[in-house]
Parts: sequence; C-alpha cells; structure tokens
Amino acid sequence: MRKINFYKKTSFLIFFFITIFSCKKENKTIYYSEIKFNNHECIRSKKQITKLSFHKSNDSIIDSCNFLLDGNQHTIKQYTNLFVSPIDGEYFIYEVDKLGIVFAYSQSWKSYSKFISNNDSLNNIIELGLGIMLMESKD
Repeated sequence: MRKINFYKKTSFLIFFFITIFSCKKENKTIYYSEIKFNNHECIRSKKQITKLSFHKSNDSIIDSCNFLLDGNQHTIKQYTNLFVSPIDGEYFIYEVDKLGIVFAYSQSWKSYSKFISNNDSLNNIIELGLGIMLMESKD
C-alpha cells in the first residue's frame, strides 16, 4: 500500500513539473502613446495597444527612407491627409514598414503622438527611423 502511494505522489510531482516547465510565457509587445501638447505638457497614455494602425488608403505619401539597424533593412514613410481632409483635420504620420504608425502630428493643433513599446529593439527601430527621416527630410 505504501508503494502505491509513493508511485502516485511521484507521478503527480513529475506531471506537475512537466506542466509548469513546459508552459511558455508569451512576451506580448505593448505600445503606449506619448502625447505632447502645445503647452509643452507630455502625457503617457495608460491605454495599452497591442497593434499599431497603418495609413489610410486615401493618405498621400510624401517621403520615404530606408535604413539599416543590426543588419536588418527597414523603411519609414511619411504620409498626409492634407489633400482630402476637412479644415483643422490635417495630419502627418510616420509609418515604419511592418510596425505601423509610430509618430503622428496635427497641422492645426500643434500636438503630436509618439508610440513607444515595452520592447527595446522596436524602440530602437522607431527612434532611428524618425531620426533619419527628420535628417533626410527634403523640405
């Protein structure tokens, strides 16, 4: 009888450890937006975003720039809705290839939104892309 209890306990422990150690923790990428207003106040949104949006089909592309980071090529593009927007609705956005819109600002309201994530590698792509786009701007 004692041998049976020993085997039951041992099998339970083995099953327990296999279950615990075989479960993978998913590291979800979460984005937050930082919003800067005309009065120089900067607010980080507490709302978590799991996927960034992309430009709309009627947005016009203004500029595009390719850059390398850690051997990987990325593209950042600037779009606007200036030609189709209502008054006070104009915006400019920067979109990184597979990530989505990483920076947006209003032509009328003098505010912007910048997206950051809990992933340092993605933040590096965003920062480098924005920096290069601003340095290479053709205006």
